[in-house]
Amino acid sequence: MKATTAANIFDDVSAAAVKDKDTSSMAMMLFSKAPNRAIRRARVSHRARFRNGILRAALQALTGAKLYLQGDMTLEQAAISVGSNIRYIMAAVLLIKANDQDLISEVLHGDISILAAAKLVKPQVVVIETLKSANSANLAAIYDATHFTNNLTKLLVDTPPAGRTEAAAKLGANTVWDQMVSPLIPVAVEHV
Repeated sequence: MKATTAANIFDDVSAAAVKDKDTSSMAMMLFSKAPNRAIRRARVSHRARFRNGILRAALQALTGAKLYLQGDMTLEQAAISVGSNIRYIMAAVLLIKANDQDLISEVLHGDISILAAAKLVKPQVVVIETLKSANSANLAAIYDATHFTNNLTKLLVDTPPAGRTEAAAKLGANTVWDQMVSPLIPVAVEHV
């Protein structure tokens, strides 16, 4: 008796299709009924999707994203190596770059989908990466438009007195005196 293998089945179906010279009959023999994906998805148990309370797809994507960010793999290689897909890996890359541990925890516990979380943090990640790559002219233009800067001197000079007083109140008089005023006194005495 001949062993049934995928190759044997394919050979039998191919021979029948060649005889009929009708490729649609071959497709009908192989796929007599279209798969019902809704039913298949409905049958995936909660236990299969989660392991120890962690969503497996999210964990796989985050692991793949870390591999990708190390620079040794492409997105496709990372996705294949962890059993995920490129879309999830790209979403996980955004989450890692955003460094929002609470949001990552929500994704891992299944409270929010990884794609929805990535959509939330994408603008933040884009702005941060843009600022990191900006030259001094770009940073000056950003400051002119938004007054956003990490240059405290520029910010203090351009802030109205009421704003400076508010900042000093939050720092406390001792901190302002000890860290900002006192270091200037020897410099002022030398110039007199």
